[in-house]
Amino acid sequence: MSSVLPTTLTSGKSCSAVRSPSTVITYGTNCAIAYANNYDSRRIGLGVHAASSLSIVDDNEWLAVSDSVYMSSNKSETWTAATSAGLPRDSTGRIYETSHIVRISPTTLLLGFRGLHRDDDTDTVVARQGGLYRSDDNGATWTRSDEGLGLQTYIWYITKLDDATLLCAAGQVLADTNNVGNGETDRYNQTGATIMRSTDAGLTWTMVHDEPRARPAFWGRREILATSPSRVLYASMEDGVLESTDAGLSWHTLGELPLYYRFINDIEVDNKGTIYAGTDKGLYTFTPTTSNVDDRDNRGNVDNDDTHGKFASVWAYPTPVEEQLTIRVNHAHLAKGKPKLTLVNIYGVQIRDLSSMITQTSARQEFNISVDGLSPGVYLISLSHAGASEWCKVMIQR
Repeated sequence: MSSVLPTTLTSGKSCSAVRSPSTVITYGTNCAIAYANNYDSRRIGLGVHAASSLSIVDDNEWLAVSDSVYMSSNKSETWTAATSAGLPRDSTGRIYETSHIVRISPTTLLLGFRGLHRDDDTDTVVARQGGLYRSDDNGATWTRSDEGLGLQTYIWYITKLDDATLLCAAGQVLADTNNVGNGETDRYNQTGATIMRSTDAGLTWTMVHDEPRARPAFWGRREILATSPSRVLYASMEDGVLESTDAGLSWHTLGELPLYYRFINDIEVDNKGTIYAGTDKGLYTFTPTTSNVDDRDNRGNVDNDDTHGKFASVWAYPTPVEEQLTIRVNHAHLAKGKPKLTLVNIYGVQIRDLSSMITQTSARQEFNISVDGLSPGVYLISLSHAGASEWCKVMIQR
């Protein structure tokens, strides 16, 4: 992972999305498109309220949310408003701040809410109704669709893998009584972060990844980007960019330390498979062939023969885990010398030596260990050999 440009992918109070290396789209009350040497600004809907989200399904469908859910079939030249009954609104008629809207089917939409409102003029934060809402009549009426999310009413992002499988990044809104001043009411912040998965088109949800150390934050989108129905990237705030190769069931970290604790605003993948991450500290790139943990090339094809650019690595699932943990060592035959595999706590203290599990006679090895008796918390699985070191994070919960 290396920094190549001292810039981020967002600016000012408007939001932006990069469509190609030469096109940037920003939105507020207007949708502004900058491409090549041209610039075009078009009003979204009535233009009274700034849009809180803009989703480009494809060139024939753009979706935006402000005082209504708006749809455009001509790249924002004109917009059609849906009735949008059933969505939470403020006193001015504007729909509460949304994070992302996705189309599931020709008649079904799913909309995520932030659950917080930040007033930049007064620098105050108030809790608002959040969660997920679903419409089965193309935006006319909406009902809550967040069974399984529990108290996680702050939604960052939603991604559709297929007609039934969806992923969303969600967090919890908490009162921050430590920051209450004289005469002030409770302030609020967001805490925690999880990846939730639905296999029934967004009706019910289960957790597939927990990011327990997440700090209170209003930055970053925690974008979930699907490059295929099975391969997915996630813009974490604690661990950089994560990857799943099994449709979101398990996750591992890509890259190195530079992206840890960065606010990632946008991630994208080009036609060569290079991953781009726009952060608060600049634009970073990563070429996945240097850490291909699942023996697949950039097109998802199995590649067991070519060892160029590969090295021994380790990851474990599920996380969080309660009883039995599965550990996978990839390309074990490429480990030099005598590899050492250990389970350590977050302070670096060794809990177990698992080195005897590695045989170096095959490329991929999997085995199970019991975590009964270990205290809940964050642990690391570390693989070291001949000066090289790889690790993955595991969360134990009861």
